[in-house]
Amino acid sequence: MSRVELSAVALALGAAIAWGAWGFLSDRASIRAAPLTLWVTVVLVEAIAVVPVAFFIRPAFSWLTIAAGLAGTVGYALFFLALRRGSNAAPLIAITALYPAITLLLQVALTKVALHPRQLIGLALAIIAIALIAL
Repeated sequence: MSRVELSAVALALGAAIAWGAWGFLSDRASIRAAPLTLWVTVVLVEAIAVVPVAFFIRPAFSWLTIAAGLAGTVGYALFFLALRRGSNAAPLIAITALYPAITLLLQVALTKVALHPRQLIGLALAIIAIALIAL
């Protein structure tokens, strides 16, 4: 594995750790905060954190970048509503971990990307793993 690939893996592991902490902290916060309060707080904190970065990189917005932001924002809202209704965050987070499978299925359906047999096996195993964790 090249140095660049190793750094990508390290960054991905860092993201997984941050998202794991995000899930844990969101679960704890949802005990006292209403789902919409939690949603607004998280989105506002992210917006405040990104403003200085946006000033320096001056992003070029497109309908795809805006749609991606909207999809993520809706996902947050739905997740925080689920936390309030559920009794345990771990199965809910496991269910949301299906998003790579959904991404792959959307790619197949909308961009005509062909599924490799290995990917079908991965999808099946992911669904089984999520079911074992969540149920």
